[in-house]
Amino acid sequence: RRNRVNQLHPTTVTYTNAIGACKRAEVPDIAMAVQLLREAEIDGVKPNVFMYSAAIWTAESCGDSKRALLLMDEMKRAKCRPNAVSYDGVISTLSQAGSFLEACAVFKGMKQDGIHPTRITMQNLALVSQKCDCPLNLVAKELETILSYLSPNETQSLFSGQIYDSLMRTYGKMNDFDSALRVFDSINRVNALCLSSILYVSSAVTPARWEDAIILLHSSDIVPGASNRGRIDYSALSYAAIACAKENEWEEGLNLLNIYGTAGKFGNQVISVDAINSIIAAAGRSGRPDVAIQLLNEMSSKYSAQPNERTYRSVLISCNQAEHEKRRQRKRFLRANNGKLPGFESDENDPLALFWWEAALSLFRRMKEEGLKPDMQSYSSVISACEAAGQWQRAIGVLRGMKSEENINPNLFCFNAAIAACEKGGAWLEAVELYERMQLQDSPVRPNFITMNSILIALDNAGQKEMAESIYQEAIKEKTVKPWKWTWDDESRRIRVMDLHRFSAPMSKIAVRNVIDSLLLGKPVHDDKKDLTIIVGKGKGSEDGIRVLLPEVRTLLQNEYGLESWVDKKKTMGVCTSKAPICKSSLISISLKRNPSERIARVESIIVYNM
Repeated sequence: RRNRVNQLHPTTVTYTNAIGACKRAEVPDIAMAVQLLREAEIDGVKPNVFMYSAAIWTAESCGDSKRALLLMDEMKRAKCRPNAVSYDGVISTLSQAGSFLEACAVFKGMKQDGIHPTRITMQNLALVSQKCDCPLNLVAKELETILSYLSPNETQSLFSGQIYDSLMRTYGKMNDFDSALRVFDSINRVNALCLSSILYVSSAVTPARWEDAIILLHSSDIVPGASNRGRIDYSALSYAAIACAKENEWEEGLNLLNIYGTAGKFGNQVISVDAINSIIAAAGRSGRPDVAIQLLNEMSSKYSAQPNERTYRSVLISCNQAEHEKRRQRKRFLRANNGKLPGFESDENDPLALFWWEAALSLFRRMKEEGLKPDMQSYSSVISACEAAGQWQRAIGVLRGMKSEENINPNLFCFNAAIAACEKGGAWLEAVELYERMQLQDSPVRPNFITMNSILIALDNAGQKEMAESIYQEAIKEKTVKPWKWTWDDESRRIRVMDLHRFSAPMSKIAVRNVIDSLLLGKPVHDDKKDLTIIVGKGKGSEDGIRVLLPEVRTLLQNEYGLESWVDKKKTMGVCTSKAPICKSSLISISLKRNPSERIARVESIIVYNM
């Protein structure tokens, strides 16, 4: 302003620098930048491309995309031809605003004006394509159009690699690997970014294209600056390993680790922790917790990668799954050999006695010693592993240890696993204590159906019949257990039935005993003028197709109520819910052969459907 009244008149350079100062201010000032453009016209200084460009980039710093577009239109009306800097400023502003289609339109105008885009142009177009909320197919179409506007030199990956990257990732989100591969094959001089992009897509689609990922990785060019033995890009190797792991091809992923993933000559990390974690999780899902633990132990020394919370969580989950599978194998083995383990007199000689619950506890302690904080899934996996082995003391110990952790309270799964551990270990008092703890008003969790199954099995095994029935009655009142359902009979009549599909044997016996005793005591919970219909399934604890509920219910009716039964296999009936049929089943008719009381005699028959 001082120069305006002196003999030294401002020039376009003066105004360009002044407008640039508006951009560099602590708080960018687009209003002052526009005012300077107007004052320049008053001073007889015609705004040129540099002044307009400075103003546009000031608008970019303010995040004012509307002002940037207005300045671009003003330039063209003033017959001031925009340059690449001007267009880059407008596209960058639109990129910040997530205006993908508007940015593409500006880019097309840029090419039509004969202005060559820059790497900044490509970078901002790629950025806005990933952050916009446009439909994916529209994003892919526009990116394909952008590539069609580029000259042969501009299609090289070093210049437009980010557009290729964004386009392939968009196809990955669309689960279209073949289109992404077509784009990859069209690239002139593939670089590390483009290789990583196509391998990302191979890991992101469903199912993951792990075989294509391995072929692409093995056939890729050497990447300058890569430090591992195969000179493979860090991200590319990680995505290829993740693709293998997603389809549980952990052995292929492990081969990639051993070929390319070992630490470089300077001991630097050449593969991501997430990739190693994915292989660990895949090995665990495939029943190889030993491989998961080995990878955990070798991460630091062999791959220069430090385990994190997810690493330990994946290993703990694999140990838990292995302990449960070991228990199932043991039960099948014992059943096949009449309850004996031939040739093995103790667990020390038993090949099925690998104590994965001990491994889980050891790794859990090691995790905490390394300063890593277990999450809820880590805690629940350790408790569940102890539950499978019947190690109720340790399960309760881990559960109680959660109190010392900030922001972690035991969830329903943790309580249920601990109660189930007590049930398997014969610790019914501890099971009841945990159940009562869940019943407290300030408890963050409440018992559910699984809780009731476990607690009633524990009490039944301990011979605590009265307590079991009392807890069952309480669960009925609180609607935690709902044995009654409405369905239709073979004549399309709506009937009320007792559905024991999900019940354990002890729980089903309590349920049947409860309804028959109510009839005997004159306080029926079922209309004694109608048939009592009971639907049984395999029941909780059944394995390999062996049904446990039908013989339990028939034995109960015979031993406690003198009700004989027979199986009428010829008569079948489609049992339906209010929405859809369940299945066909054999009809089990329970006939009353004696008259325990007048009240129960009024029930013509007890019908049990074996589902």
